[in-house]
Amino acid sequence: MPTALLAVAVGFTLVMTSSPPTAHAAGPPTPLNTMIQACKQASVVVIAARGSGEPSNSWYGLGDTMWSAYSSMYDEVKNHGFNGQELRVVPVIYEAESVWTLSFAPQAFFSSIATGVRYTKSLLDDYRSRPECAQKPLILAGYSQGAMVMHRVLQDRAALATVNLWSPLLVADGDRVANDNLVRFGGAAPGKQGVGQFLPVISGSNSTKLRAEDYVRDVCVPQDAVCSPDLGATPFWCQGACILAWNAGIIAGEGWVHQQYKGSVVLDQAARAIPR
Repeated sequence: MPTALLAVAVGFTLVMTSSPPTAHAAGPPTPLNTMIQACKQASVVVIAARGSGEPSNSWYGLGDTMWSAYSSMYDEVKNHGFNGQELRVVPVIYEAESVWTLSFAPQAFFSSIATGVRYTKSLLDDYRSRPECAQKPLILAGYSQGAMVMHRVLQDRAALATVNLWSPLLVADGDRVANDNLVRFGGAAPGKQGVGQFLPVISGSNSTKLRAEDYVRDVCVPQDAVCSPDLGATPFWCQGACILAWNAGIIAGEGWVHQQYKGSVVLDQAARAIPR
């Protein structure tokens, strides 16, 4: 495993752009369906999972946010200090509900994460079994529920046995643990935890901290409904059902924040901060 980071960024403000940075405007190679295809074509392999209602046919199964991150990672590996190595990505096949379900049906938001975890582990099994993949660097990446998928895989050390794991990329991670061992981007306070940690009975979230040596890149901005929700205190006159409605309204506003990572400066910076 690499022992140094290209960059450690803390406290970036999320900056919106109308399109990904021009350095990779032409786009990277399209995602591949299997691990053996990726290992045959790549020097570095990414497994990536979309999230927050992004449809399965969006950007070849990656969704907008992970496509943006993959584009940055591809350009960094190909053109900026990795000796022209090739990077390829395999998408995780599972369903991801809209962030808006957190307001009225939170159990639906978390419902398919276990499916994503199983699919990711099957790809890791393929990685271990294929000679073409032998000890090739592998990056786990995900957005929203997809970040939760990868977070749970990272918490299962058996799933990562003999994997040459490079710095994972978790974007708006609903499993975010307060004061975890992370390389932070986006400005969300270290003490903020993901929405899943507030609802462990229905979310399945685990509060076990990640290993510092994995150099997990955490991308989270303040008042993101999924990775850093900030419900605050309800007015004294708001009781009973009013509290649920009040919190639902706050989550709706923070849900908009949650959807702004694709094409952003902070995501580009985090995606490029791959250890050398």
